[in-house]
Amino acid sequence: MASQVLGEMSKKYGRMNYTLFELNWLNDFLNHLLGRNALFIMVERLYAPFVFEFLSERHGSGVLLNPSVEDFFRYANDHMLFVVRKPSQGPVNRLMPHVAPPEQWLADILADERMSASFEGAELPQIFSAFTNRYAVNRSALFRYAQRRGVDERVRNLLKESVT
Repeated sequence: MASQVLGEMSKKYGRMNYTLFELNWLNDFLNHLLGRNALFIMVERLYAPFVFEFLSERHGSGVLLNPSVEDFFRYANDHMLFVVRKPSQGPVNRLMPHVAPPEQWLADILADERMSASFEGAELPQIFSAFTNRYAVNRSALFRYAQRRGVDERVRNLLKESVT
């Protein structure tokens, strides 16, 4: 789903500052697979209505603009697209600038209630542990972004737990 939307967005909004994050990317790090997939398209606030209209024309009612947590669960189906506000000064994926880097989504799954509500409490430490044991994480970028999102202490605690 992400590759299709990325292709559509690249053609229409190639120069726009946006990032994509798909929840099922985390399935490799979970004990229980997610029941529903969701693709988050994070765009600057001013462009969100335009991106929403564009994606709604292509994907119908499976697109929501800045949904609340209640709307996230009420209207979510297996392949939902959520157009949400992109936090400022997030880390950049240099190889694929429109795909959220791990430093961004590790903080976002804690900071964004729509994302964190998709996991059980015990799954978050598992995600951090499994990911940091397999891949290198730019910790300074992660801490800087987590601080901007207000979850830096939670990130530090989860990283400490993943080492022990």
